[in-house]
Amino acid sequence: MGMSGDYKIKTHIKDLILSIIIIYFILIPSKIIPNTPEAPIVYVDTDGSGNYNCDGKNDHIEINQALSFVNSNPDFTTVYLNGSNTYWINGTIYIGSNTILEGDPDAVIKLINHANWGIKYKGLIEAKNNRAKNITIRGFEIDGNCRNQSEGIGNSYYNMINLKESYNVTVNDMYLHDGLGDGIKVFHDYSREYETVPTNINIYNNKIFEIGHDAVWLKHSSNASIYNNDITIKADAAIRLTETMHIKIFNNTITSNNKGYAGIELNKKMTGPVMDDIEIYDNTIYHIRAWGIWVVGYGGYERDKARGVWIHHNTIYDTGTSSSLHEAGGIVVQGFNNTIIENNVIDGNRKYGIAYELYPRYGIPTDKGFVTIVRNNIISNTIPNLPDSGSGWGIKDYDPSNHTFILENNCIYNSAAANYENASSTTDLNVNPLFADVSKRDYHLKSAAGRFSDGQWVLDRKTSLLIDAGNSLSKYSNEPDPNGNRTNIGRYGNTAEASKSVSK
Repeated sequence: MGMSGDYKIKTHIKDLILSIIIIYFILIPSKIIPNTPEAPIVYVDTDGSGNYNCDGKNDHIEINQALSFVNSNPDFTTVYLNGSNTYWINGTIYIGSNTILEGDPDAVIKLINHANWGIKYKGLIEAKNNRAKNITIRGFEIDGNCRNQSEGIGNSYYNMINLKESYNVTVNDMYLHDGLGDGIKVFHDYSREYETVPTNINIYNNKIFEIGHDAVWLKHSSNASIYNNDITIKADAAIRLTETMHIKIFNNTITSNNKGYAGIELNKKMTGPVMDDIEIYDNTIYHIRAWGIWVVGYGGYERDKARGVWIHHNTIYDTGTSSSLHEAGGIVVQGFNNTIIENNVIDGNRKYGIAYELYPRYGIPTDKGFVTIVRNNIISNTIPNLPDSGSGWGIKDYDPSNHTFILENNCIYNSAAANYENASSTTDLNVNPLFADVSKRDYHLKSAAGRFSDGQWVLDRKTSLLIDAGNSLSKYSNEPDPNGNRTNIGRYGNTAEASKSVSK
C-alpha cells in the first residue's frame, strides 16, 4: 500500500528543514559559536565574526577576556581589534607580559559618556601586573571622549596608556586624542633601578592630539627612543622626562593651538637619582604656548646629578604664544650641568632664544657652577613676550653667579631687547643669516655654490656668511662637497643638506 500525499509532504518538509539547519551550521558557524582562535592571534569584533565579540556595552570585558586567553596560552601573542568598529569601554583594559594589543586604524577604543570613575591615576589601558615585560600596543585609535566627562582636565583622570613598572614597552602607529590625562605614561616611581636596569621603551609613529596632560611621559626610566611622532599639545608638555637616562627624542613634530606649556620638558627633583645622557635632535617645535624646550632641575641635589643633555639640529620657532604667561622662550634651562646646545635654528620666539632662568615657584637648585655650552646655533628675530616688558633677548643668563654660558660660533641676530644679557662671545656673528625663505620656514642658508631645496640643488645670488663659520673643532664630514672643511652654523650644519661652500 502506498504512502498518502499528506505523509509525503510532511516528510519532504522535515527533510527540507533538516537540510537548512545543516547548511546554516556549515556556512555560518560564527553567528552561533565563536571561531576557535588560531595561534598566534585572537580576533575581537562586533559583528559576531571574532573569537571574542563585543556589543557596544562594556566592551572592555570581552577585550580583557581575549587578553587573558593570550596571557594564559603561550602559543598566542596577539589580541587584534578589527575595524571599522568603536569599542565602548567603562573599565580598564589590562595587558600582560609578552602580549601585543593591535588593531586596524579604524578600530577605536572609546571611553563611554559620563564614565564617572572619579579615580585618579587609573588608565584606560594598564599593565596587568607590576614589572610586566614585553608589551606592545599598536595600530588603533583611542578616543578619551573628554568633552563628555565630568572630571577636570590635567588631574590624572583617564590616562590612556598607563604602564607602571613595565619593561620592554613599544607603542607605535597609534592615534590618541581628546583625553583628560596623560597619553602614554611609563613610570617607575621613586626607584633608582633604572640607573642599572634598562627599561627599554620605544614610542614612535604616533599621532597624539590634545591630550589632557603630557602626551608622552617617561618617569624613572632608561634606554628609550621617542621618535617620528606628531603631537599637538592641549595641557602641560608634548614629551616629558622625569629622572631618566639614555634617552633619544628625535624626528618629532610638536605644536599647539595656544594651549599647554612646553614642547619638550625635562625635570629633575629628587636628591639621589641621576639624570644623564639625553639627546634631543631633528625635531620641529613651533607655535608653543610657553617654552620650546624646558630643561629644569630644582632641589638640593649635587650639580652632576643632572647632566649630559645634548640638544642639536632642531628647528624651534614661534614659541611663547600666550598673552599672559611669563613662561616663554626657545630653549630655557635651570639646574642642569654640561648641557650642550648646538646647530639649532631658534627663530621668532618670544622673550628669549636661549636662557638660563630661575623658577622660585618650583625651587632653585642649591648647588653652584652649572655650565651650558652653546655653539653653531642661529638665534634670530627674538621678540618681546607680552607680559614681560622690555624682553626679547637672544641669550640671557639670570644667574651668572651660579651659572656660565660658553658661547662658540653662534649667529645672534635681530633681537628686540639685546643679543646678550649676562653673556658674551668673541666668536659669535651678529649678521643676517640669509635664510632661504623664513615665511615658508625654510632655514637652509643661501649659497651661490648650491642650496638644497625640495630634493635638488639650486643656486642663489648671495651666499650666507654662516657657511664654513662653525666651530673649528666641530664635525663637518656629513656635508656635501665643496664644504670648506668646516661646518656651517645652523640646523643643517654637518648634514647632507648643508649649503655648499663658495670657492675662495
